[in-house]
Amino acid sequence: DIAPDPADFEPPAFVEMPTYVVQIRKKEGDHLGLIFDITDANLPVISRIKPDSLAFEWNLTCPESQVIRSMDRLVMVNGMGGRLCELVAKLMEVGDFEITLGHPQEFTVTIHKDARGLGLLLEPTESFGLFVSEVLNNDTKGIKATDRIVAVNGKVGNCQELFELIKGSDDLELSIISFSAESDPR
Repeated sequence: DIAPDPADFEPPAFVEMPTYVVQIRKKEGDHLGLIFDITDANLPVISRIKPDSLAFEWNLTCPESQVIRSMDRLVMVNGMGGRLCELVAKLMEVGDFEITLGHPQEFTVTIHKDARGLGLLLEPTESFGLFVSEVLNNDTKGIKATDRIVAVNGKVGNCQELFELIKGSDDLELSIISFSAESDPR
């Protein structure tokens, strides 16, 4: 027998969520107004939109499906993907931009925490929620690395409050936002 190639058992590649395109012309002195969460440099996520900015103005006139929201993922700038620092550097320039973004997927899972714990390695984030940096076991109901826990047992809070809610209960209802189409267990 020939042993199977370990590459055959690698997790599937990141699956893109549906995206939308924002077209903005940025002139000298204009401010795009997107503030990014830097928790994961490989996953550029918007933490907020500044008022009186080009992005804010876009949101006032665009279709509802194209409203730029907190936690949307920056996918490409003018057809090019890359790390957060590369994409932000491009957005600092003056010119016409075609910005491809994706809204995160939202879902809820119920998990019973046992003696092994939750089965997730969690980190605080720059904006809100807890960042799932690693999945430690298979009982996590579709939660993937790079997902974020944004509420625990129906309660939204800062990172410390969410950690405390997780520590304080064995039966957990976790509200998740995900940037991968594979995450939804439904």
